[in-house]
Amino acid sequence: SKTQREGSSSSFKIGSDYSINNNLKINGELSYKKGQKTKNVLQQYLQDGIDPADYDKNTTEGDDDGNYHLETFFEIIKTFDNPDKELYFSASNHFSIDNEFETLNEYTSNVAEDENNYDFDFNFKSPLNENSKFEIGYDGRIIDTSEKLQFELSGLSGINNFTMSRKIHGFFAEYQVEINEKFSVKPSIRMELVNKNVSFLMQNAIISDGTSTYAQLLKNELNDTTLIVDEINFFPDFHFTYNITDKKSLQLGISRRIERAGGGSHGSWGQLRPFPRNVYNDSFIFLGDPTLKPEFSTQYEISYKSPMPMGFFYTNLFYRNITNSIEWYDYDGENNDLTGNVVTFVNAEKKATDKGIELFMMIMGQTIGGGYNINELNDGSNDFQLNGKNERLNMYMRINLPEKY
Repeated sequence: SKTQREGSSSSFKIGSDYSINNNLKINGELSYKKGQKTKNVLQQYLQDGIDPADYDKNTTEGDDDGNYHLETFFEIIKTFDNPDKELYFSASNHFSIDNEFETLNEYTSNVAEDENNYDFDFNFKSPLNENSKFEIGYDGRIIDTSEKLQFELSGLSGINNFTMSRKIHGFFAEYQVEINEKFSVKPSIRMELVNKNVSFLMQNAIISDGTSTYAQLLKNELNDTTLIVDEINFFPDFHFTYNITDKKSLQLGISRRIERAGGGSHGSWGQLRPFPRNVYNDSFIFLGDPTLKPEFSTQYEISYKSPMPMGFFYTNLFYRNITNSIEWYDYDGENNDLTGNVVTFVNAEKKATDKGIELFMMIMGQTIGGGYNINELNDGSNDFQLNGKNERLNMYMRINLPEKY
């Protein structure tokens, strides 16, 4: 086996901070990156009685020349004499062209990706009186991405197109009040307007029967997909704090949360992307599902923090009810007839639960912590991958030696 790599990259960044006065600042930044790389792998198999030419594999993969990423960022910060009062606005854009190629002997495949994302944030916070304050705001997450896979495989060739447009407009309000020295409450509400349009279209020309895992999926399992979503979601949150002493406190919280497939930042489409990164791997491919639903959860938690001799202690108990849980899934085909292994993601149809405890201590400048949680998944099917219980225990520790050591 012989591997050869080549590559080059360049980047440019410029930014500026400007204070109009003591209470008004403007910041801006622009960055540009481009790069190109290739990797060639030659694998030769030597075995008595077998012609090496039948098993030699020469693969090359890399980025096309002309790929680049352009990011811009702008923000305005307005402060006031009261430190609890502030007005903030920011806007950013990420645009990228990312074209990749991969070859296997006489076959060549290309992936062309264009991505254009916008983020907007606005919030205003202000005290109402000595014991209460509020915050309102808006955040927008606009994503427009398209990918085209033009491929040649053993048994199949064609073009696959994937496009996704998603607009999320979030509006939120938060209120915090200290009822007295012991009690305080902080309710909040968030509303999200979501518009999503996903399309996966295949233009495949069948040449002959082949053994490629991706070719088998395209010919027998995958279908053209169009998904349009228009919805409104609400996310209430309520936290109650009881100050036992000046340094000891107990907090109770209830909140509704969401986790979207693919996250939300650029380059994070692994869970949604319907193309494998390596189309020429006959034994294993990783494939996303563009129709995945978001995962919703309601979390209940109790936390306690307190000083301790020569240190500090914190613990948190939590319990979550989850719907549409997003899970890793090992897919063998509808009739278990795939010759290779496919790893993807699916939504569990019924509810899941997650409960556990977290601990953290700092003693004489040393840190120790950990957690234990139990995750139970129930899909209502006989699929063992979507039913069962997982337990996890983790611990961590950091020791700071005296400076002289």
